[in-house]
Amino acid sequence: MTTALPSVHGGTTAPAPHTRVPAEERAVLLLAADGHTDRVIAAKLNISLRTTSRRLHRFRSRYGLRSRTHAVAYAVRQHLI
Repeated sequence: MTTALPSVHGGTTAPAPHTRVPAEERAVLLLAADGHTDRVIAAKLNISLRTTSRRLHRFRSRYGLRSRTHAVAYAVRQHLI
């Protein structure tokens, strides 16, 4: 189920862009939110360190977020994790 943004005219508009996060990025964000390092996240998800970093970077880039901390805070505030 997607969340629609309220319209200034009373209806709704297109689904909010932040309502869908790929499962792979979400898994990395959840572990980052728990305070794990990239190395630990990679080990827990059985992926490379580079893949872990790339998934965090892709999420940050998509929403214009400055840092890992900003990405986790944004994900929590937007109920993505």
